[in-house]
Amino acid sequence: MAKGPVDPRLLRRSRPTRRFVGALIVLGLAQAVVLIGQAWLLAVSVSGMVAGRPWPEFVPQLAGVAAGFAVRAALSAGQQWAGQRAAAAVKSRLRADLLRARLDRPFAADTSGGRLVTLVTEGVEALDGWYSGYLPQLVLAAIVPLTLLVAIATADPTSAVIIAVTLPLIPIFMVLIGLATRDRMDARWRSNARLGHHFADLLAGLPTLQVFGRARSQLAGLRRVEERHRGATLQVLRVAFLSALVLEVLATLSVALVAVSIGLRVVTGEFTLLLGLFALVLAPEVYLPLRQVGARYHDAADGMAAAEDAFALIDAESRAPGGTRVDLREAAIEFDEAALAPAAGAPAAQRELSFVIGPGEVVAVAGPSGAGKTTLLRALLGHGNVVAGRVLIGGVPIADLDREHLLGQVAWVEQDPRLLPGTIAENVALGAPGAPPGRVIAALRRAGADALAPERELGVDGGGLSAGEVRRIALARALLRIECGGAQVLLLDEPTAGLDRATEARVVRGLADLGVTVIVISHRTAALDLAGQVISLPPSPVATTPPVEDPAGEASPRDDDARAGEPRTAPVTSGGDGLVSRLWIRGGWRRRALWSGTLLLGAAAAGCAVALLGTSGWLLAKASEQPPVLHLMVAVVAVRFFGLGRGVFRYAERLAGHDLGLRDQSALRLRTFAALADSPAAARRHGELVDRLVGDVAAAQDLVLRARLPLLAHAVVSVAVVAFLARWSLPVAALFAGYAVLAGWIWPRVGALISTRADRRLGTLRGALAEQAFLIHRHAPLLHTHGAGARQLARLADADAALVAGERRAATARALAAAGQLLVLAAAWPLMIIAAQQAAASGAWTTIMIATVALLPLALHELYAQHTAAMQAGIRSTAAIARVEQTIEQAAELPYPPPPEPLGEPGIAADQLVLQRGSLPPVDLRVRPGDRMVIAGPSGVGKSTLLATLLGQLPVGSGRIATGGLVGCLGQDAHIFDTTVAENVRLGDPGADEVAVHAALVAAGLPGLPPDRRVGEHGSSVSGGEGRRLALARVLAQRPDVLLLDEPTEHLDSPTARALLADIDAALPDAAILVVSHQPDLIRDTWGPRTRVADVTGGPVGIKCQPTDFQSAKESHDQEGTR
Repeated sequence: MAKGPVDPRLLRRSRPTRRFVGALIVLGLAQAVVLIGQAWLLAVSVSGMVAGRPWPEFVPQLAGVAAGFAVRAALSAGQQWAGQRAAAAVKSRLRADLLRARLDRPFAADTSGGRLVTLVTEGVEALDGWYSGYLPQLVLAAIVPLTLLVAIATADPTSAVIIAVTLPLIPIFMVLIGLATRDRMDARWRSNARLGHHFADLLAGLPTLQVFGRARSQLAGLRRVEERHRGATLQVLRVAFLSALVLEVLATLSVALVAVSIGLRVVTGEFTLLLGLFALVLAPEVYLPLRQVGARYHDAADGMAAAEDAFALIDAESRAPGGTRVDLREAAIEFDEAALAPAAGAPAAQRELSFVIGPGEVVAVAGPSGAGKTTLLRALLGHGNVVAGRVLIGGVPIADLDREHLLGQVAWVEQDPRLLPGTIAENVALGAPGAPPGRVIAALRRAGADALAPERELGVDGGGLSAGEVRRIALARALLRIECGGAQVLLLDEPTAGLDRATEARVVRGLADLGVTVIVISHRTAALDLAGQVISLPPSPVATTPPVEDPAGEASPRDDDARAGEPRTAPVTSGGDGLVSRLWIRGGWRRRALWSGTLLLGAAAAGCAVALLGTSGWLLAKASEQPPVLHLMVAVVAVRFFGLGRGVFRYAERLAGHDLGLRDQSALRLRTFAALADSPAAARRHGELVDRLVGDVAAAQDLVLRARLPLLAHAVVSVAVVAFLARWSLPVAALFAGYAVLAGWIWPRVGALISTRADRRLGTLRGALAEQAFLIHRHAPLLHTHGAGARQLARLADADAALVAGERRAATARALAAAGQLLVLAAAWPLMIIAAQQAAASGAWTTIMIATVALLPLALHELYAQHTAAMQAGIRSTAAIARVEQTIEQAAELPYPPPPEPLGEPGIAADQLVLQRGSLPPVDLRVRPGDRMVIAGPSGVGKSTLLATLLGQLPVGSGRIATGGLVGCLGQDAHIFDTTVAENVRLGDPGADEVAVHAALVAAGLPGLPPDRRVGEHGSSVSGGEGRRLALARVLAQRPDVLLLDEPTEHLDSPTARALLADIDAALPDAAILVVSHQPDLIRDTWGPRTRVADVTGGPVGIKCQPTDFQSAKESHDQEGTR
């Protein structure tokens, strides 16, 4: 964090809203001036009535106090209005700058999706307190106390001296405690960010966890993560709230000291009640700005820590715009003894690369997996790290080129192409906006994707398409960028991986006729034969990408107690009474005790605040009768007790409340993940889901801490005050009861109702914003290289504008409610004073109670001012928890299909199996131990769908499936978790020791990959081939009886692929292996004549070594394997 109380970077970003911050300061000063006038008029009227004079003599003063409340109502509404606008513009700008910085560094691996989503939502939202509260309050704290101190000094120099001596202690302690808590608050924010990243990683990898039967076993690890998070948060809060306690105690004890001093001087006749009341009313207001600075500082601490995180991303080194422009139609590409590193500070993956690529040449780049081929393409995109030698385009060093102009002339197909939500046509036209529909269709046809309808809507990451179909759409996008977008260079990273031979031949033939420079990375012979020049890279002497920091640091995706497989369980449902009721007061006796204790502490803290002011008024009025000092000692002790108790009880209540809230949100988060783990991981909006698991689930804490506890505690105090007054005067008690209902319930309720719709939608709007942020993060390379970042940022801006509009409506409602509360006080206060004077005249009590009655509404108003925000927090929290409940219910509505029938022995069988999607004909197959089966055929017919159905992840259309033994699978979208290499391998065998981990890595062709190396988000610190083999290593560690492989040799060169297949065969000689591949010849050549190949181009699929023979469940029950 910034070393001082104000981060200059945040201050600079306040320029667009300085007029609003200035308005807050002016309005605050106006409040102070009005308060001085009110205090004097209140002191005159109350002191006169305590002396026995009738209330009609003080009608002008009573009217003046009421008018003061009315003026303060307008000023308060203005403060709410200006406060919301002071923060809104800055938050919007900061969000845009964050995502723009992400787009400027698209290949950076130092920011995870979960961290970015948490930062853009919770982190930036936390800056509300900084701009609308802390910053203006900091200025007011330097002006208002001095103004009020001067006013007090004119009436009571002694009290002014006491205040002048004690007042500086507050900022001194603020600085000292702030220094002690700064790092802890920073650590608290990092813990929240890590939690968001951890859940994002688990959600992205949920299909992989389900394949390995480890989804529900994550709950044990998540429970430990939640416990550590709760413990760490409470540890931070103990220190942070201690500072608030010190400030509270200093301020309240100082006010108590002033009250006692005034009382003792009044009792001796040295001082008048009039001046004493005037000084007493103003004394708390002197300390209030400094107290609020402390409170606002801690409210804004998360925002300041998040800002530090945000500025680290925004201010990260990036290239300045501009530079030399080169026409790639005429420019040669030259590598002059270049050494390339995958990232800044990493060792070079390749050294002394020297070659020249002329305009219009077709060049292939070959080499073993991990040799740095992708790093070479990134260098040509302007994002390489040339650590030695030169990379020139048109004779100009690539670092000196105008990157935007360069990318405008480049079309690129990445190794693992990504698609945005939208239609196929929109994805194809991403790099050539405005391209005619006919050109889009032509590009799809040239890419072999003419069977795909351009108007078809796609889900997250092209959900519903095969890997080959996704690649063909990406290739069509590149072809259209050449034809309509002006691209002159085509960069292709494994463009034919996942394509069948016919489509591959069609695509390769088309590349030679483009008339542009083509640089293609491929392990396929067809692509290499096309090239006029083949650049062969030797094996890299180092890893192609650098190790990364541990961004999660919480838990691995496996659990030491995890089983080899998990039984199917009944889906988690929300129950008939809903989650909200369960999160309130239902639960075990310990939770009820914690809830009740927290409520009592809250009521005690609020009661002390009210009693402090009421008792101080009684003390001064009693002292004006000049009784013996001993008659005042009980009140003196009570004032000191209430002053100390207010801070102590508040400290204990805040800690207990946070503990209760953290327990609730932990239980809800675990319940939600359990529901997701029990349902098929269909295409989900990951950004929004992360926000629900982190942001919406945090609403469980807000529901307790910011809504129900304060409202109930204040209700207890209000009832106690009314009951206390009712002992002497029912009319006064009735007025207080009416004031409590109007100001404490009805007006806040009106304000909450005005903003109900906005409050309920805020979570949904924040989820939409989170999804847009996640899409930009996930697709940053695609958006950056295709010049589509501005369009996606515009969508983010739309989502942000909708969120800001909702927040504005909520702030307006709070402003109206606050103004209404002060207007109620303006009407009720004179009536309360008149009723108290009449009660004294009738003998119900002495005139001394008039002073108490005069000050009690002021203390109650301080409590009621929080109620609108509390009710709004309750509405938002209830809506957020309802969204989480909806997620749980949706997961419960999508249970796993029934498990396959048990087979009498290890293996897998299907009888007249018809898939629910795809065009695959009916399948009959039987794969026994030791069998090797390959299914080949065109992309998109349903081969991967067949494997998912055999695995039990998709329901059967018709027919029957039976499995026996442990079934393992390597899918095309196998997720690599952001943890170490060893922990990824142990996902297959949680009990694997170092020797077993190394053996699995060797069997997968990764003998040199360090087991303790972190692999980054989605395996960002390993090459595509290394990631593929790492996914295979954990399957081999599982040692399954049946192995399903989906394109196992994708992204691997031919020698590595053959070695890998041989290692699989040797590692699992008795396993039944079924493979989906577009390279059946390579597999058959490696595994020999026992390999059976079925081409599913047309006709029924029959792959039987032996007749299919289903056994009854009873006969084979003991031999049933886990999925």
